[in-house]
Amino acid sequence: MTSGTGALQLTLVGNTVTMSSSASQNGVTVAAGAGGAAAALCLNPSANIVTAAGTGTATDGIAVEQLASASTFAIEGLSSGADISTVEGYLTSVDGMLLGAGGGTGAFAEQTGGNTTGFTVATCLTPAYNI
Repeated sequence: MTSGTGALQLTLVGNTVTMSSSASQNGVTVAAGAGGAAAALCLNPSANIVTAAGTGTATDGIAVEQLASASTFAIEGLSSGADISTVEGYLTSVDGMLLGAGGGTGAFAEQTGGNTTGFTVATCLTPAYNI
């Protein structure tokens, strides 16, 4: 495989992230399509808690990024149209709980690299291990 290609089934369950620096940013960042190449990612998040001391607007609980037009970024449990606000609302409801003085949001979604297909709805494969 070359950088940015391949497929990943990622389950994030019950993680606690504590960031004590006032300069801290996202507690969790998940990206598909680094380097502009095709990549497929399926994310299954639940019950993750982020405590942040950062005060900037970039201090988000979880950030999901679709970086290339050839990439696909699927999210387990997403029920409908996968525009940015739908993705952020869904992730905030199941994940990305932002606590503390942070100035950001529970979830932040972004599409770059000319991607206009949006995030997609999926059922991820059952993982052998959770991280």
